[in-house]
Amino acid sequence: MNKYLGVLFVVVISQQMSVVLAQKVPPFSISRPLSTQIELATRTANSSNYTVEFTNQIYKKICQVKFRIQLPGTATLAKYWNMNSVSGTDNQFTLSGNLNISPGQTFADAGFTTVLSSKQCADGGGN
Repeated sequence: MNKYLGVLFVVVISQQMSVVLAQKVPPFSISRPLSTQIELATRTANSSNYTVEFTNQIYKKICQVKFRIQLPGTATLAKYWNMNSVSGTDNQFTLSGNLNISPGQTFADAGFTTVLSSKQCADGGGN
């Protein structure tokens, strides 16, 4: 029976991820197979662009990553790149189908843009 190991864990900015390894690995040998870093790349008056980096921290290749982007209630996901939306889910994504993150390597080509939602204040001020 050929199984892949999927691991679900919480990372910075309340993201959940599952990781599929290219080879079978005993479950006890993995604590955190993937680290994630999210950085603000640019910001305008009403939007922010973020880059996302996924680093393989184990000795096996990672061939699939599934994750969810959870934004604060005042923000909306406007666009994203080098990520595939998972049909029928709310802000859940996978990285490219031909993903292959070798041990110690980083995939740093994904990112997203958020737009701040705002309402006009009762006194007419604000956006």
